[in-house]
Amino acid sequence: MDLSFLSVLLPMLFRGLKVTIYIAVVGILLGFLLGSAAGFALQTRSRIARAVAGVYIWIIRATPLIVQALYVYFVIPKMTGIDLSSNTAGIIVITINSGAFIAEIVRGSLDSIDPGQREAGLSLGLTPTQTMVHLIIPPAFRSMLPALFNQFIISVKDTALLSVIVVNEITKQIQNYAAISFKTIQAYTTGAVFYVVLISVLIILQKQVIREMAEKQSCIIVGRCADYIFRDHRNVLNIYIYAPVEARYKNCVEVLRMKPEEATKMIYKVDKARTAYHKRYAKYAPEDPDSKQIMIDSSMLGVRGTAEVLAEIVQRRFGL
Repeated sequence: MDLSFLSVLLPMLFRGLKVTIYIAVVGILLGFLLGSAAGFALQTRSRIARAVAGVYIWIIRATPLIVQALYVYFVIPKMTGIDLSSNTAGIIVITINSGAFIAEIVRGSLDSIDPGQREAGLSLGLTPTQTMVHLIIPPAFRSMLPALFNQFIISVKDTALLSVIVVNEITKQIQNYAAISFKTIQAYTTGAVFYVVLISVLIILQKQVIREMAEKQSCIIVGRCADYIFRDHRNVLNIYIYAPVEARYKNCVEVLRMKPEEATKMIYKVDKARTAYHKRYAKYAPEDPDSKQIMIDSSMLGVRGTAEVLAEIVQRRFGL
């Protein structure tokens, strides 16, 4: 079998690969920003924000990517009077398309975080913003990484559809070679193999990155004992901090908008569960550096004492 055609086709494919990776990387990064904004909008109390995010996601998910590409490349310039290069149009298409799906990933990851994390942050005196930044977003981001990497792989494959707007990515290079050489079978077969190798490498890289993150990540989970199923991960430390009754009652009524009787009932149940849990499992600042489950009662230690004990535990557990 004559493989001399590869000396011409392969350089074209690698030129197309550069364009493909460039558009996919820039598009997925911008799409992450857009999708994160839409995902957070879906979680807000603002009806307008939820409606805007919902309409955006609905329109993008309801239209094929190829239609979006044609609309951005041919219609938007006529409506705005702004000329777009094919690569710029491709980046815009990948951005808005991936952003809609990333928005659902972000929303799902935020929903997966136990409400006890938020309540724990508020009981420690953190503001809602501080609670979101320090207790909600970090574990949510870790949980969404596999889906984000998968979306990147999808975006790499989606760039093939951008050949309709003359983006010189891999598929367009294959079409160009087939048109000038008339070697259709060889061109498209080689292109298919090229895509298989490329996507396989990305999948292997995805699995490796996720595996290493799972092995190396260290995480501190703060919450009520009744809210969690403990994780059997050697680098996860569960710390349960209980604020004084007065502080918890105030947060329940003023921040969580609970009725006074509901707040009193919940606090009673939590304290009852805490007592039972402490008798069976937890220790106050145990000396064992491998201990995964620790309870700190700030009503006994005070704010300063709680902070000192917490710092000591974290330093001992993670060797800081």
